[in-house]
Amino acid sequence: MSSLFHQALERNRDRYNAQFALARHRTRSLSAAEFLDHLRARVGPVVDASGVDDPVPLTDALISLSLRLAERGWLAEGTPTARAFAALPTLSWFVGHAPTRVPAAVLNAARTVDAAPKGQLERWLGAMARVAAVVPPERTDLLLEAGAVAAWRCGVALLRLPALAALRGLPADVAAVALGDPVDGHALQRLAADPWAAPVGGEPGLLVRERVGAFTGFGGPFPRPPVVRAVAGRWYAEVGEQAWEVAVDRFGWDLRRVPAVPAGAAAGSSLRFDGAGEVSDGRGGVLRLPELAAATSVAGVGDTLAVTTRYSHRIVFVGWSA
Repeated sequence: MSSLFHQALERNRDRYNAQFALARHRTRSLSAAEFLDHLRARVGPVVDASGVDDPVPLTDALISLSLRLAERGWLAEGTPTARAFAALPTLSWFVGHAPTRVPAAVLNAARTVDAAPKGQLERWLGAMARVAAVVPPERTDLLLEAGAVAAWRCGVALLRLPALAALRGLPADVAAVALGDPVDGHALQRLAADPWAAPVGGEPGLLVRERVGAFTGFGGPFPRPPVVRAVAGRWYAEVGEQAWEVAVDRFGWDLRRVPAVPAGAAAGSSLRFDGAGEVSDGRGGVLRLPELAAATSVAGVGDTLAVTTRYSHRIVFVGWSA
């Protein structure tokens, strides 16, 4: 008896061949042999694991998606989309019942996680498989919300606020799997209030929490040492006419280009910086950081200070955590 995937191919081979021919017309570099290998190694296992009654809609969706990715060169071995495609069988029920929504969302998320400076793609893919095992089969929305939480946990700091909002509505077992630790109402409040807090444990006290950015010559975003600002509780970096919103917490950091730093009052901080490299927390804690003695900008939000110097393309974040 032929597999579900082969049944779909037998019923629609001419249509799939025509789709590939059209894609090849647009992108001459497409390799028929490589695309067939992709179908056998990555698409077939997803369709066969889905257990759907009619494999054609799923096969249609996966082949169309694969062609779009192949035209962009995103199916080559080792790319984040190829690695995510290989993990789709672990989400087979959801993929089979939402064939256009789930694969596209998972593969887009994989690229986002992989692109984050501290992104952990393999960890995220493993978390998604574990989430799929505890999410009710009819709750595709729950799977994707939990996926956003897991992506935040795996380094996508830009997802901090959406992930915290999603956590409030997730069942406790799903939240624990997505976050990697149990989280109750008290822990959720702590995570929302303290960017350096951990669901369980953590590193209390006054510490250098993160160094954000790098010189463009080394693959970073900043052509010159940046200036850091804090407006309405959010961080921003500027270099000349260029501006970025900065997202940073205990799980990672990232930058998003913005037209300009928005107008608004500067935020305040409980921490104090003496200009010579000493940070104090007002609770008896003092951190001496000679590297910050030549500070060019200082900005604060809550229990965190961000400092830049003329000698570095990085923003140093010093934070106090309970």
